[in-house]
Amino acid sequence: MPGIVASSYILFIHYEEGPANLKIELMKSINLSPDIMAEWQPEVLVPGLDHAKSHYFELDVVGSDSVYITGSVYEYKGGPLLVRTPTFIDTSANDPWEAPNIHNDVLKSGVSGVFGMWEAPQPVGFHNSFDDVLSTSDGPAAVNPSPANGAIDVSVDVALSWIEADFATGRELWIGKPGAMEKVDPAPTGTTYIPENLELGETYEWRIDQVGPSGTVTGHTWTFTTADYLIVDDFESYTSDEDIRSAWVDNIQEPGVEYVFLATDENKFMRFEFQNQFDPYFTEATRTFGSPQDWTVQSVGELTLSFVGEHANMEHLMYLMLEDAAGQSFRIETFTHACQSDSWRQWTIALGQFSDGGVDLTSVKKITIGLGDGTDSCQGGDDRDHVFIDQIILSPAESSD
Repeated sequence: MPGIVASSYILFIHYEEGPANLKIELMKSINLSPDIMAEWQPEVLVPGLDHAKSHYFELDVVGSDSVYITGSVYEYKGGPLLVRTPTFIDTSANDPWEAPNIHNDVLKSGVSGVFGMWEAPQPVGFHNSFDDVLSTSDGPAAVNPSPANGAIDVSVDVALSWIEADFATGRELWIGKPGAMEKVDPAPTGTTYIPENLELGETYEWRIDQVGPSGTVTGHTWTFTTADYLIVDDFESYTSDEDIRSAWVDNIQEPGVEYVFLATDENKFMRFEFQNQFDPYFTEATRTFGSPQDWTVQSVGELTLSFVGEHANMEHLMYLMLEDAAGQSFRIETFTHACQSDSWRQWTIALGQFSDGGVDLTSVKKITIGLGDGTDSCQGGDDRDHVFIDQIILSPAESSD
């Protein structure tokens, strides 16, 4: 201040509506052009009402192509984090946040800024000033964590990743439950890391400290919470009918006749069709795992399958079968009218029923979903019934207390 940098990444402080409405916003300014002067990111409200005092504002600009821009507000320098913007990613392409046909190269050099919006003398106190401004070319923290800060339902097998500043020649990774982070030894050799022994349904903190020629730059502390279940199949990884059929194979195997399809709305799931008016009078879809699965980890005790059918379906016995690597199998059946449900249902089975039936749960090789009991379903002509299958998961058994 005064003035504005012609081309720069900017963190704006919105204080013109008083301490009850403190917001921050990111912008990329290009040559002060009236057509492409600014591409704005949505305003982020600073939580709480105690803002009639000084705060510490931080703008991290990391990278040269792509560039990662993040704004943060702290209670005071080194103090508690109040809010952080999503990381704004700028490339030399026409990014999704830019207007159509606008092509702005990333800003690889120069200065960025922190500015107050609409400084005004009235009412008293509703203005801003700067009493400590600093900038550094080798101090920005690591940014763009995956999983995102605050993420929930994260897999216990998650691979952590992040973006580092160019100065970093090494790093320290800290991770642990809240208030108990420990340094990983040996340190990761790159910008990804798969932690071991994460537990279901727990919150974890983690941080990347970048090591460079000028010393160690302490990073932001991020959090994520693991899911309280393990995914057997949520069907989200499949991209086509052929893709899902390669994983879930039907037992009919008649050339040119298919029973397994990929269905989508906001999520993906399996459409499983069946014609049990024909021999063998039952239809199955089986997934064979590439390597045997240990279904005793993380103290899991239940298998849950989500499904929905249609009231117009005929009645068909519905069952689920597991087979271990030694070929020992056991199946559990549910109601013949289950496939007539118009609403999504969850079918939960105690894993102990399979082990009691002789299946080695430390070496599960196949899972089969079946409809039909080996007798004519009395479907008419070439009629097909169907169910949709989603979210096959393992979870700890619910307490009986």
